[in-house]
Amino acid sequence: MPYSEHKTFKLERGLTLEERKGESTLKARAHIKGKSHYFNTETTDFDRATRTARSWFFRLKGDHIPGSHEQVTMHAAAKAAIARIRNPARRETHQIKWNAISKFFKTLDVDAVDIRLLRQFVDSRTDVKPITIAHDLSTLRMILGYAVERGWRDGLPMFPRLEKSETNPRPWFTPQQLADLQQVAQERIEDAQEQAGKHRHSRMDLLDFIRLMIATGMRVGELRSVRVCDVKILRSSRITYGGRELPPGVAQHAKLPPDPNEYLEIELQEPEEGASERRLKRGVRTVVSRPATDGVATFRALVKRKGLKDEDLLFEDGQRDAFRELLKVAKLRTANGVKRNLKSLRCTAIMLWVLADPNVNLKLLADNFGTSTQMLDLFYLKPLNVKLTRRALVG
Repeated sequence: MPYSEHKTFKLERGLTLEERKGESTLKARAHIKGKSHYFNTETTDFDRATRTARSWFFRLKGDHIPGSHEQVTMHAAAKAAIARIRNPARRETHQIKWNAISKFFKTLDVDAVDIRLLRQFVDSRTDVKPITIAHDLSTLRMILGYAVERGWRDGLPMFPRLEKSETNPRPWFTPQQLADLQQVAQERIEDAQEQAGKHRHSRMDLLDFIRLMIATGMRVGELRSVRVCDVKILRSSRITYGGRELPPGVAQHAKLPPDPNEYLEIELQEPEEGASERRLKRGVRTVVSRPATDGVATFRALVKRKGLKDEDLLFEDGQRDAFRELLKVAKLRTANGVKRNLKSLRCTAIMLWVLADPNVNLKLLADNFGTSTQMLDLFYLKPLNVKLTRRALVG
């Protein structure tokens, strides 16, 4: 905010900020080795003037890099650092984070960023969650690390400690809630029989979207990026009955026919350069569906119903609002005061996979979902407890 009540503000030893009568911008005054220096910050905003003044003061003292007088702003460093990132998804993520925080830093030189300034930045982010601030600092660390590589500063500053962030996943659906949700979705399709075809088909698309999200556990944007040619139907070598694998000695005497054990193998691909779709968060990877789900049947029916060709996307945008309406009709919009959305389907898929196979290899599972075992433990599987898994423990 502009300051007009005071004339002089001491920023640190040897550096003050002044508001002079009749002048529209704040001026910085520095005392170094008995000499006075002046600098126009070209702003009336006190916080911005303070950061600009400190940057100028560091350069004036020659503290940024001994023997160097090169001036590189955070704006220039960020532009260069982000441009050199090869992975499109990672590049876009850092660009989005920098766009959100650049106003605080862009007038500063890279050598003026120290722990005091970073603490001031953290304290200013009162409107976001700690996990968001952690991501902000990750982007800043990447930019400043690049500045060190280029010789624009002589080392990384200390970074402030953050409060421990709560890692609460979206409320998931229990098996019964998921069954109820799909039942309501099917009823809404039947209710639309007499309505316009587009309206009915959009509800059919939504139900297929739900089933494939549960079968694969992909992110919403990832499923929207899948084309017909990205999907293969394969058969598992495991023999199961009712979704469960029986010991060989029992399986050979089982009277029930074994499950078909078909599953989907999906190659997630980055959109072509210039495409409007967002880049994949975790880049190119292979995803498989859980054989016990109806992912294969849903995929086949979807392609046949819509007459899709190899290069066609399985889904277009538009599921968000329709899913919210479905949740309201099914009375499943909120759980414990938290609203569900499409992301709840991914959480549900991961939870159900682990509940169905408690001994599953979590490293392989994390790779399939494009996340880490740490995120599985701290986020997606956090709701798991002894009550939910008691059958796995005691039978």
